[in-house]
Amino acid sequence: MGERIPKQVANALHYADHDALSRMGKVGAKHAAMNRAFRKEEEEEKLQEAALEQAKLLSLSPDGDVLPPDPNVIASLEQ
Repeated sequence: MGERIPKQVANALHYADHDALSRMGKVGAKHAAMNRAFRKEEEEEKLQEAALEQAKLLSLSPDGDVLPPDPNVIASLEQ
């Protein structure tokens, strides 16, 4: 509640400056897209690290048997 509106936005709203609001919206959308991409990349890195840690501990056979870590899988995940 009580979210503060930046002064430039408030001025553009007050003077009904559609062009300024449009430009500010485009800049905001660009920043939001960059932030989403950054968060997605961080999440993918975390998942990759978790998969690598899991592969170092154990591997499963097609029959579901727990096997010792497979060095080939670990090497492919580290790349």
